[in-house]
Amino acid sequence: MAVNRIYTRNGVQTNPGPKLDADIDQTNNYINAHETDTTTHGATGAIVGTTNSQTLTNKKLTGAVLDSSVLSVGYEALAAGSATIAVTTVFAEVTALAANVTVTIPTAEIIKPGRVFIIADGTGVAGTAFKIIVATQGAEIIEGEATIDIVESGGVLTLISNGTNLRIIP
Repeated sequence: MAVNRIYTRNGVQTNPGPKLDADIDQTNNYINAHETDTTTHGATGAIVGTTNSQTLTNKKLTGAVLDSSVLSVGYEALAAGSATIAVTTVFAEVTALAANVTVTIPTAEIIKPGRVFIIADGTGVAGTAFKIIVATQGAEIIEGEATIDIVESGGVLTLISNGTNLRIIP
């Protein structure tokens, strides 16, 4: 069934004819296909609504508001001995220091540019008799060194990855 479309341009009605109708139909088909193809725009789930989880891939957020009552980072308490921090850890706190403790940062996390690590002396005794040694799992370096020591009571070391190695954030 043919549809006779009438459009208004500058207040004057016009019938664009079959060629323009076909172009409009093709454009509408492209738009509809794009809206339904989540692999093209990367959005899944409800974009507007009340869901607690949104998954967006390759999207830029502007004017985002974070609810600080639900925002948290990965925390890990490390007792005496040596440990490789978990991949979800952002803040690792040494909670027992009766000997030197080595905290190792996994290579899989160092290769993520912008990844932040915070290692802290939660005992308040680093440097008096023992130290916290921060190391990498592989050949990565921390400010040109294989390891960095926390030797200050209550000391905190904040690191950021450049995708290859770690830099200290003062």
